[in-house]
Amino acid sequence: RVTMEKLVDTLVPFGVVPPVIPEFKHITVGGSISGVAGESSSYKYGFFHDTCLSYEVLLADGSVVTAQPGGEYEDLFYALPGTYGSLGLVVSATIKLELAKPYVAMQYRLCRSSAELVGTMKRRWEADDVGFLEGLGYSQDSFVLCEGEMVDEVEAV
Repeated sequence: RVTMEKLVDTLVPFGVVPPVIPEFKHITVGGSISGVAGESSSYKYGFFHDTCLSYEVLLADGSVVTAQPGGEYEDLFYALPGTYGSLGLVVSATIKLELAKPYVAMQYRLCRSSAELVGTMKRRWEADDVGFLEGLGYSQDSFVLCEGEMVDEVEAV
């Protein structure tokens, strides 16, 4: 049982992290795959399972199989996310990693309509110049666009 907290705490000393890190630190790697976990970097990388290269899956008959693209259980690799364990339990996964930096610089933009938020998010997505992108809605006329980027140093405010 490897939680996101344990995974990230183990990887950071090596200077790497998964491209998608669900914010719930106690969600497991298997739960992130079976439950389709996304995060503010998902606009760029997809869901957590989209950053996986293979899974070891415990099937109902007790066997453990390797599900990966091009393999014997390729169909299971693509079918498993979002099934909440009904097709099998993920017991391990091979995931992509990316270089980490010590800080995340954030910028927040107030938007006054959902159309403004979506339009701004679309332009930022197309520019592909931020690592994290997320929109929050508080009311019909109050939305916040959150943008982030990994950085080496913190700038003075």
